[in-house]
Amino acid sequence: MGLVTGMRKSDLLVFPWKHYQEGRIRFRSSKTQKKDFVVNAPRQLKEEMKKLWDHQHAKGQLCEYAFLNPQTGNPYTDLKKPLATASKKVGLSNAATLHMFRHLAGDQVAQVTGNEMFTQKYIGWSSPEMVRRYTHIETWSMDVSRALEERLDAVGSTEKQEK
Repeated sequence: MGLVTGMRKSDLLVFPWKHYQEGRIRFRSSKTQKKDFVVNAPRQLKEEMKKLWDHQHAKGQLCEYAFLNPQTGNPYTDLKKPLATASKKVGLSNAATLHMFRHLAGDQVAQVTGNEMFTQKYIGWSSPEMVRRYTHIETWSMDVSRALEERLDAVGSTEKQEK
């Protein structure tokens, strides 16, 4: 969910079920307290959330929070150990963190929308400078510019050949 929403760790760990309805995720940053965002969950996340819901209800854990520590029945307070274990299993040299997911989400939003202001508001960054710092906006915008230039050059050379 962190990759889809870019939620801060503090919001993700206590994510309430009431904010996940029919495959839609509603969230607001507890830090900025600004606008709510609603995101459609991708198919794989919908499937995982359904499994989680079914598992909690099969065990009689009718809890308001989505992510419960199975040992305590309470929301997780941190995910460093599980993320370190998962990172090791997939061969990452450094452990992934929830904060990394936040920045990856910001990068994805910036790439998909191409809109710096939307990315800033969606992720909850305080300025356009933060968007540029934490996303790779310059890199991919240069790649897009280069690809467009190459495509235009190819179209131009095709038109010359047809004449």
